[in-house]
Amino acid sequence: MPQLKDIYKMKEVSVEEIKKVERILLPKGYTFGEKGSERVKVISEIEKNLDVVACPGSGKTTVLLAKLLILADRMPFENDKGICVLTHTNVAIDEIKNKIGNTSNNLFSYPNFFGTIQSFVDKYLAVPALIKYYETRPSFIDSERANKRLLYSFNGLNKYKNKLHTYLWSQLYDNVATIKKEDIITFVEIKKENENDFIDKMVNSEILEKVTKTKYKLSRKANKTHIRKTLSDPQIINGFIYIKDEIEKKISIGKDEKIINFTLDFLKSKVINNPKSFSFTSNSGNEFIKLKETLFKDGVLTYRDAFDIANRYIYDYKELKNSFSQRFKYVFVDEMQDTDKHQLDIIKGLFEKTDTITQYFGDPNQAIFNYVKEGMVWKPEETGRLKLNISDSKRFGENIAEVLNKIKVDASIHLTGNKEIKSLKPYLILFNTGEEDKVLEIYTKIITKHENEWLSKLKEQNKKPIYKAIGWVAKERTEQEIAKNKLNIKSYYSNFQKKSEKQKQIYSNLKYYLQKNELAEKKGVKIYYNLIISAFLQVLDIAGKRNEITITKNDKIEIQKRFYTKNSVLTHFKQKEIYDEFRQQIALWSIAIHNHSEKYNNVVINEIREYLKTDFKNIFNYNISKVQIFIEEPKTDIDTQKTDKTEYFEHNNIKVEIGTIHSVKGETHTATLYMETFFDKGFESKRIINYLTDNGIEELKPITNKTFKMIHVGFSRPTHLLCFAINEKRKTNFDKSMFEIYKTA
Repeated sequence: MPQLKDIYKMKEVSVEEIKKVERILLPKGYTFGEKGSERVKVISEIEKNLDVVACPGSGKTTVLLAKLLILADRMPFENDKGICVLTHTNVAIDEIKNKIGNTSNNLFSYPNFFGTIQSFVDKYLAVPALIKYYETRPSFIDSERANKRLLYSFNGLNKYKNKLHTYLWSQLYDNVATIKKEDIITFVEIKKENENDFIDKMVNSEILEKVTKTKYKLSRKANKTHIRKTLSDPQIINGFIYIKDEIEKKISIGKDEKIINFTLDFLKSKVINNPKSFSFTSNSGNEFIKLKETLFKDGVLTYRDAFDIANRYIYDYKELKNSFSQRFKYVFVDEMQDTDKHQLDIIKGLFEKTDTITQYFGDPNQAIFNYVKEGMVWKPEETGRLKLNISDSKRFGENIAEVLNKIKVDASIHLTGNKEIKSLKPYLILFNTGEEDKVLEIYTKIITKHENEWLSKLKEQNKKPIYKAIGWVAKERTEQEIAKNKLNIKSYYSNFQKKSEKQKQIYSNLKYYLQKNELAEKKGVKIYYNLIISAFLQVLDIAGKRNEITITKNDKIEIQKRFYTKNSVLTHFKQKEIYDEFRQQIALWSIAIHNHSEKYNNVVINEIREYLKTDFKNIFNYNISKVQIFIEEPKTDIDTQKTDKTEYFEHNNIKVEIGTIHSVKGETHTATLYMETFFDKGFESKRIINYLTDNGIEELKPITNKTFKMIHVGFSRPTHLLCFAINEKRKTNFDKSMFEIYKTA
């Protein structure tokens, strides 16, 4: 008699099962294809480790959902195993849950897990690891808050005697201390005819060291004492002391940036300082470990720390691999191209070479989030696993697919367009230097010219057209960069402010927690409720107050001190039997801020200040002098919030939203304008010119890899109209069969 496991293995996905999920997931009349088609192959493969490479707009998430619904109907699996679905964002998880709805509620209950890779690691690995190694539970897992504590401790050390400070100073100095000859002359105010003699004298007196003909480095020996002893002219002394101070400022900032990016490799006992590393047992390593483990003992982790101690936990306890394999029959990972090495290490560490079936879904051509750090770690062609493609897009027609086929990193998949969507031939908008601000207006003219070709269809589908303009680089340019015409998004739209979905969590003053917040327009008054609670947590943190937890350990009662969290503060009020009063008061303050017309509601701010000095202080018994600076009016109003402010350009009743390429990944637009910018010593158009000519080349140079991925994401957003704006002097040899040409002049 066959075992239950063998029965499950023999059962193939049936035509009836495919038809059932089509009725649930697809519009009436649509299918996943005939037997043997790409999507049906992917849905039907349930017994092998699988890599699914899917082109933009292919509906890969819907294909994954179809597989999940079929498997849900087959549950329970042998030994009551479950399904684990991992994504990179909560938005993706919400999308999955919304599409499935109540169709299969058992998918979202034990033994299954649906969540981000971060939440999976936090729940199943980081929390138990923290308990095991540091005998505490997390106070919080949050990079911003944890890094703030790390920097506070690090900067409290004696920077002249501490080995970690010395190590970072030495690592940063050579680069930071290098200064152009012309700048030296400017700072010390030496006449041009005397500059060469002066520079030679400074080198001989060990104030400067020569780097190149035009660059010099302030000597390490040139501290302020040496400068004053060696030089006599007060003006020159002050010039070099100014240079010295500026170098020290840059090093201080650089040290902070470096130390929060250090990661821990417990398996090799090394601190990773990309691209270098140093041992835990070195003087610097020992100092850093002390800082981090002090935080760990307080239950404070960054998001990356959670992965680092999780890897240690997996390595030390080999039986974990068997436990997770017994829990999950399947592991599905979506948007696999955005997976970092430390994330993939966890997945492999738990599920590689086990009975668990792992299936990865993604598009190597759209890996734009991790290329800067370490490149894409998911390489389907190198894994030895079964690889299946979904090569036809449901989003755009053949005209756009033709261009995308020229600029893709993964040459193994040939994109085909949707025959039912009549995408226009893409437009090449050519502008002259200084005419960048005309591009958006031209874009709206092209839209107006063709709008009737898609409006009626969208109206039938009860949809509105979406018009967007995007660029790679959004950061501010220096005057020098502007002079050299190094384009960014602001070159086309001067009022642009980079979109940021992330709400700043920690402010330097109470007042900034209580300012008007644009996110409230989307998310409601709860934004202010959470910000007020966050401000109260900041007060307790600054005051050094900790939540005392009584635990039993080895038959002994112990008291552990942990940082207060939102839940523990509310629990504290419940114990005092003033919980309802507290929540009601915060709600009233939140509504008052929300309804107030000005940036600050000073009445509310003053009420909360008084509350923190009286009632709240009496409840938590802290020293008011420790938090006085935080509570009182700041000297300057500069600590502003980050919001998801959206930028629009409007002309002739056409409204165009402007953003970065990163901000639109995963979106679908009716029309998209890609505006070339200057990044990493070049323009996109210069890097891809050889691939969009009449004689396009197949070999992909490493330097163009990043550009290909960015352009592939940007070019694959629209359903009907794609425009690419470049300077006319960079148009050489573009394939006229693929583009319509539109000039600004």
